[in-house]
Amino acid sequence: MSLVNERSAGTMKRFLATPVKPAEVLGGYTLGFGVLALVQSAIIVLIALTLIGFPCEGNVALVVLTAVSLAIVSVTSGLLVSGLASSAFQVIQLMLLFVVPQILLSGLFDLSAAPGWLQAISACLPLTYGVDALRAIMLRGAGFAQIGLDLAVVWGFAIAFFVLASIGFRKKRA
Repeated sequence: MSLVNERSAGTMKRFLATPVKPAEVLGGYTLGFGVLALVQSAIIVLIALTLIGFPCEGNVALVVLTAVSLAIVSVTSGLLVSGLASSAFQVIQLMLLFVVPQILLSGLFDLSAAPGWLQAISACLPLTYGVDALRAIMLRGAGFAQIGLDLAVVWGFAIAFFVLASIGFRKKRA
């Protein structure tokens, strides 16, 4: 949203008149919101484990790492969506198209009775791998070796979203 707001206010146009590359602008956004995501993730994990009493058989640092990884994917997907949108209202509409299917198909709900094509779509969403990693850590006490592939896929999505956002940002700039 902030990227769209800066573009519509004209701030981004002035900012891009400097010798800064589009990937550097998006990297700054990702870093800034990533730090915020780290703080939010730590607070959420703390509340979930202490106040709510969620079970955690594994390493709490791995839980935080997974939560932060998912937050970075959210940030980079938000950058991608904001590059596609021309107004704040369009950002909200597009984010609903990205977020709701991920929540419903991520494995938070049992998909064993779902049609095969729906399960295949679920395997193409980053949240599915994050949920699998969190479930493995918190319920089965899995270590990094067991969740490494899930985290690699999550970070692969983050990189892909960032690259696509940079390409879209560059085209919009031109």
